[in-house]
Amino acid sequence: ESIDLPLAWEFAPEGEFGFADLARDYFSEHATLTEQAAALFRLYDATEGQVLLDGGDIRDARLESLRSRVGLVTQDVQLFQGTIRQNLTFFDASIPDTRILEVLDQLGIRDWISGLSKGLDTALDAGGSGLSAGESQLLAFARVFMKDPGLVILDEPFSGLDPVNME
Repeated sequence: ESIDLPLAWEFAPEGEFGFADLARDYFSEHATLTEQAAALFRLYDATEGQVLLDGGDIRDARLESLRSRVGLVTQDVQLFQGTIRQNLTFFDASIPDTRILEVLDQLGIRDWISGLSKGLDTALDAGGSGLSAGESQLLAFARVFMKDPGLVILDEPFSGLDPVNME
């Protein structure tokens, strides 16, 4: 059995069929969302059937290419000891601030980051202590969008957001 997950789609308005419906209807019978993400990242390969992405078996894709095109935001955010900049870029100093600020603007959180005592250079402890769960989650969103994947998997990412941050 195969399921083809296109890399390019538009989410349908509520009540119409869309990718979210496809994933829920198919995978709810076959795997948890965490297992689905692990399969898409090829942390393990299917022993039966295929997972197709854009019509091709993901086992035929180079791991680096596949993983660069899929992003994951979970409810359990992992932040590292370092600055906000380092956490957003996974310590890749080659990413320019213009790219970071572009993503922060897209997510509407640039003012919040700029308002911190040292902005992007604000130090974080491992686990993000000192940040609310919602603030940590916003950094997780920004981190995923830094790599501009073709597919973003959301595993209950709003569970830690308060109503103000959800807007």
